[in-house]
Amino acid sequence: MSSRPVLLAELLDALQPLILDTRHVYNIPISGLTFDSRRVREGDLFVAIAGFRQDGHAFIPQALEKGAAAVVAEREVYAPGIPVVRVKDARRALALLACRFFAHPSTQLNVIGITGTNGKTTATAMLHAILAASGDGCGLIGTTEVITGQQRLPARLTTPEAPEIQAYFREMLETGLRYAVMEVSAQGIELERVTGIVFAMGGITNVSIDHLDFYPSLAAYTRTKGRFLGMVPPDKPVLANADDPLSLTLAGAYHPDGIVTYAVDR
Repeated sequence: MSSRPVLLAELLDALQPLILDTRHVYNIPISGLTFDSRRVREGDLFVAIAGFRQDGHAFIPQALEKGAAAVVAEREVYAPGIPVVRVKDARRALALLACRFFAHPSTQLNVIGITGTNGKTTATAMLHAILAASGDGCGLIGTTEVITGQQRLPARLTTPEAPEIQAYFREMLETGLRYAVMEVSAQGIELERVTGIVFAMGGITNVSIDHLDFYPSLAAYTRTKGRFLGMVPPDKPVLANADDPLSLTLAGAYHPDGIVTYAVDR
């Protein structure tokens, strides 16, 4: 995905705590950001991520052949004359780079994130409908679709990769929307897709046994949900389902002030 070109030095400012070393780094314009070598365009910054099935480091030659202007990686790579930045965590780097590349759109939108094992899609759809009807304009990122105001797209992932999220936020702002509602999946949290987003409000619907093909235990899954609640600024509200004791406990542990509860039975 692309936006206006950003100088490489400006992008790397966002990565300072993660940078291990740099090579051939000079101030060049970066016209796009991607971790998928198939989508590389001339002037892009390619971020090599070691995935579960494929290792992005193996596709660096392909990215360079297609015109990548610089590379961010976790290991030493061969890229003669090309700026290479080695980082501790490429996934986190991708998220921070995306925030900077698209000029931190979540600082200007009111972003509401909803997590939970079940109910995220329903909750976000209801919130989107209410806020859209209020006249202030609202975008949506979720399991069924993405709505930016300019376009309505079928969703590929419940929580898209960081560059996609930030591009959608930027488009929402340019459309004049004031709100964005998004589903925040456990995988989206764990894989750093929502890192760097400034949330105006968070919510948790429930926590139950799920995704244990991805997580070693319910405790690990629960901690990931809590990590998202910890991303909501302390002066912003968190919605918690009072009918679900674990959600209420998590909200209290990670966000002791500003909890708003809802329930059917309690």
